[in-house]
Amino acid sequence: TNEALAGIQAAIVSFKEGTIDEIENVATHNKNSILEYAVADQVKETAINEIDKAVAEAEASINNADSEEQVNNAMNTAQNKINNQWATVQNYYNQLQAAKESAIAAIEQAAADAEVTINEAAKGYGNIETVQHVVVTYQTQIKSLKDKAKSSINEEPNLDGVGQLKENNTKQIEDLQDKAVEDTQIAIHEFIALQQNAIRDVEQVADTAKQKIDGLGVNEDAKKEGKEQIGIIVSTAKTTINEATNKNKIYEAQTQATIEIYNVVQNLKDMWISVRENMTIGNYGTLCWKYDLTAIDGAELYAIAGKENGRIILEEVLANETQAGAGYVIRATAKRLCVKNGDQYTDTPLDAAECNGLQGTFVDIVEYTAGDPKNKLEGNYIIYQNEWRKCGVYTGLRANSAYLIMDYVPSTAPAPAPGRRYISMPLPKETPTGFESKVE
Repeated sequence: TNEALAGIQAAIVSFKEGTIDEIENVATHNKNSILEYAVADQVKETAINEIDKAVAEAEASINNADSEEQVNNAMNTAQNKINNQWATVQNYYNQLQAAKESAIAAIEQAAADAEVTINEAAKGYGNIETVQHVVVTYQTQIKSLKDKAKSSINEEPNLDGVGQLKENNTKQIEDLQDKAVEDTQIAIHEFIALQQNAIRDVEQVADTAKQKIDGLGVNEDAKKEGKEQIGIIVSTAKTTINEATNKNKIYEAQTQATIEIYNVVQNLKDMWISVRENMTIGNYGTLCWKYDLTAIDGAELYAIAGKENGRIILEEVLANETQAGAGYVIRATAKRLCVKNGDQYTDTPLDAAECNGLQGTFVDIVEYTAGDPKNKLEGNYIIYQNEWRKCGVYTGLRANSAYLIMDYVPSTAPAPAPGRRYISMPLPKETPTGFESKVE
């Protein structure tokens, strides 16, 4: 009997030990499975601690069990607790993966929305170099932020951490989007202002040029044609500037238009203008022109130098040394006298100048009655039939000519300028003459 009891007791101990071993094997397996999950360490530690606790409780219950049923109940309870902990970790992992997918989808959607919004802000101006630079810069930053956010989310083992990463990165993308829209609008407005300023400057240059053309001594048809050319230049420049995609193209169009406008004015200034027709070669006359000259063709040009030894001394003058409104003596070398105007000019007849007694006039001087204070010619001298003639009452002089106030002519003439020559004309007889002359 004692041997039988001893055998039964040994069998019970062996059964309990085997059950405990089975529970520990299940626990080890589940703990190893839990350790493989990419979840927070705290989640793993909590589950493993609960498993160890369940194993300890099962071992105590089994050791105190009085029957097979109690042993089996303890084992089943322990296994359920162990499996529940594994299931809890697995569920956490599944939730974590779902949260990551949701967060990444939200990040990608935010980045896609940002790209659409930025492109919309640049709509119509996306080919502008500065705008394009802003768009590309921010889109690159957003893509970089999106990629980093996805990487961080995929590596995050904590549910709360995934949510925080989603919130933070979505906010950063939205902030970048807002800043991109703001900078895009600034770039657009700056470029539009640059275009408008360039167009305004071209128009101002054109207006100034047209005013200069109005003051040129060319015929009205030439002025009209020049202004039309300027209008075409401005229109072309405006089109080019409005279609420009970078600052350099704007500056190039503005510079080109300015040069072309200047050339139009310069070409008009360089036009030969007919001043006298049907001249007699070798004959003398006078000229008073409202412009200074750059060139003269068809006549020699002289200024009054003085009077001495019964003669009026004339010093040769170069065309580019003339002054607007001054009177000069001319000697015809061709039938037509043509000139090229300079920049200096006078607008009113009152600006015609007197130099060493030679007084210019821009307007016709008609005859007056004797003693009339308006009679500018009476008692003064004009060139008539190659001679200085004293003007009487019935004398007239056409516009753009000159008459001589003898008392103003210096009594001695200085030495001629280097490279110049003097010629002389006899002083007139003092016998007054009465004639009407509007030709030299």
